[in-house]
Amino acid sequence: MKEKSLEGFAADNKTAAAGVVQHETKAKAEKQNGNEEQPAPAAAYEMRGSIAERVEVEKPVMITLDDAMKNFDNGEYKKSAEQFDEILKVQPENADALYFGGISDYINGNGKRAEKSFDKLMKKGTKFLDGSKWYKANILLSKGKKEEARKLLDELSVTGGSYKERAIKKRAEMDF
Repeated sequence: MKEKSLEGFAADNKTAAAGVVQHETKAKAEKQNGNEEQPAPAAAYEMRGSIAERVEVEKPVMITLDDAMKNFDNGEYKKSAEQFDEILKVQPENADALYFGGISDYINGNGKRAEKSFDKLMKKGTKFLDGSKWYKANILLSKGKKEEARKLLDELSVTGGSYKERAIKKRAEMDF
């Protein structure tokens, strides 16, 4: 199917183009009179033989970090994980999206994806280094990799960060 702009239809099918222009003119007049219709979904026009057919097209939805964080803060971890993923498609190095997306994945039981996010953050040494080590250690423990987890917990135990006490407690629980 060949997709064309409105201008292309004027040459190919004057009647179809006139109908579209007439519809747009009517919509403008209604808007001026205060009888504005709800905005129609985005549309593209496709040629089917000599007939111009309007095809509905989804408008892209812009997801912001604030949107994803609101869902995260509200405990909607599945939705926030999806939103952080969308952000990472556009900004693959976004530390906030990697970290909070990783936590969302961890909570949702997707340890493999979470681990990749935390590994990336640990490699870069971002502001989320200690948090990434904490979650990575917990993932390793769930996989039975105690020695690797102990190493991360040892590193956290000597920091002055907010994960120090948690790491000390976790080490004691695990009898390291």
